[in-house]
Amino acid sequence: MRGDFSPSMYTLRLPGIFGFLTFLFFGIGALQPMARAAGAGEWGTIISSPDPAGPMLDKFRKSLPAQVPGYQPTGLQPADYLKLISSEIAFWKAHQDAHGALIDPYQHAEVQYSTPAYANAAAALVAWDHRDDLTESAAKALDWSVQTLSQRRAASGHEDFFSAMIAHAMTLLKPHVPEERYDKWAAEIKGFDPTKIYRMAPGSMNWNIVSSVGEAFYGQMGLRPDNSYVETSLGAQGRHFTSPHGLYLEGPMAYDLFPRMFLDDLIASGYSGAYSAELREMLRRGAITSLFMQSPWGELPAGGRSAQHNWNEAEQVAVFEIHAAEAARAGDPALASIYKRAAHLSFASIQRWVRPSGELQIVKNWVNPDQRHGYESYSGYASYNLLPMAMLSMAYSYAKETTAIPEASAPADVGGYVLVLPELHKVFANSGGTYVEIDTDGDPHYDATGLIRVQMKGLTPQLTSDSLVAHPAYHVTRPGPLSTNTCIGPQWKDASGNWHGLAEFTTNPPVSVLTSKETPAEVDFTIAFTGNFGSPNAVIEHYWLAPGRIGVTADLGGYAGPERLVFPILADDGRTQTDIQATGKAISVSRPGDKFSETFTADKADSVAIPTDLYPNHDGWSRLGVAEFPNGGAATLVIARKGP
Repeated sequence: MRGDFSPSMYTLRLPGIFGFLTFLFFGIGALQPMARAAGAGEWGTIISSPDPAGPMLDKFRKSLPAQVPGYQPTGLQPADYLKLISSEIAFWKAHQDAHGALIDPYQHAEVQYSTPAYANAAAALVAWDHRDDLTESAAKALDWSVQTLSQRRAASGHEDFFSAMIAHAMTLLKPHVPEERYDKWAAEIKGFDPTKIYRMAPGSMNWNIVSSVGEAFYGQMGLRPDNSYVETSLGAQGRHFTSPHGLYLEGPMAYDLFPRMFLDDLIASGYSGAYSAELREMLRRGAITSLFMQSPWGELPAGGRSAQHNWNEAEQVAVFEIHAAEAARAGDPALASIYKRAAHLSFASIQRWVRPSGELQIVKNWVNPDQRHGYESYSGYASYNLLPMAMLSMAYSYAKETTAIPEASAPADVGGYVLVLPELHKVFANSGGTYVEIDTDGDPHYDATGLIRVQMKGLTPQLTSDSLVAHPAYHVTRPGPLSTNTCIGPQWKDASGNWHGLAEFTTNPPVSVLTSKETPAEVDFTIAFTGNFGSPNAVIEHYWLAPGRIGVTADLGGYAGPERLVFPILADDGRTQTDIQATGKAISVSRPGDKFSETFTADKADSVAIPTDLYPNHDGWSRLGVAEFPNGGAATLVIARKGP
């Protein structure tokens, strides 16, 4: 995990033609350098910082059109969460051993926190879906989870993850098991010292959030009268909440939302400890920010380790359902409807990846699980199937309070914004459900620098949803000939005739952003990267978005040699090969049976081609489109949705 972050960024907002002329006249100088990100900081400092999330939500709500073109309700209900949990439990029950442990069918052992996650999810079905047939299976999993936690011999040394799921499972099963069985669980929990069981020190990382939330639940259950471990841990965690957007900055995208989800659950449970006010404010901001990061297909942004794993969307479902319930209780049903929509979009994303046998693909591809394509070294089939079911159980516990709340258009549907997050070195923009994600400082083992994701309503989201890296930290099969990091963006030649691109520069290049238009119908902004790029002294990318259409123009400052734009296109997801066609200056891609195709057009290029070489990423294997341009000048690529 990386220990540093890219420079802080802010968006200069110069209205209309004045802003555009100012940019042209002054060039890069008009884009003020971005300040460095805030340092370690404490709770009191960050909580008093200006709130950028609230005003962004206010603007969205005020500008929300009465009718959003193409808007369709998902038709989902909270009961659908239970249906997927039931499907998963039916699969995993056959993999439970005599002790109650869940055995991974590929690793042939208990892996990480799969057993308490199973206990939590199965207990949810017992309590809420009247599944008495699962009571003993859930209780056996809980027997084993409590025993191994209290003896500090949890699978894979993952004790820190057990406590919160155990607490939920105990609460759900209490009315359904004999009193003496519950009392045995309680006695084992009471009998251990949390400072000697958990592996991560207070304030150290996201693991400590999970263990401290579980310990807080034990306190609420009367099992832990001394809450010093909780308060010490949460107090020390303030150093990770240094973002005014309410983000948790210990790790990349998935590990911003993961600890926030557990803390959201804690605060919603009524926790009122020493840092509850600070947590509540940070979590409020973070939930709003997450609305504007979400893709129109409900996906968590790409980036960093554990990216493109389907549990990413399960944590979004939980966070958005918690905040929907909170908004409803606060008398704001309109906001509750926005969160409800966001939760359902994320759940719909998960449903796309259910296997015929009832469980999920771990990563967003259809490669056989025994190949582990796109997996991290720690990605377990059992643990990463059952963890999202525990998350969906959490989501349902709040969603059942708001069954009467309808969906309303979310930021992912409507767009009309540019969101600049220096803390996560990301820029997001959305116009009417046409969405881009730009990484301004890619991690060379996970992400390229530049435009790494394009998603539009109606287009299969994985067509252009992940960048390529030369030496991925995650596992891939059939590695291709890639020799450098690549995303959608420009390349140029050095003095020796070798091609280089913005995508390979992952050493904190100074970045500036100028936004000139932000409406649902049109978004227009420019990103300038400055520094030592070998030949150019700057890479300036101008983006314009409209529903179903994206344009990007690259200008290489101080460079007049050969130039090209490259763009990865998904060719094979492990089950289906896409249909890729090259015609003149355009390349189109679609999946068999798709209503729409995605086209990449470079009208002013000398040539546009797409060689047959395959390059692996999370989503399967991509081919790399190449648009060659005359020496110097601006190079433009238009990405559009085509269809009836």
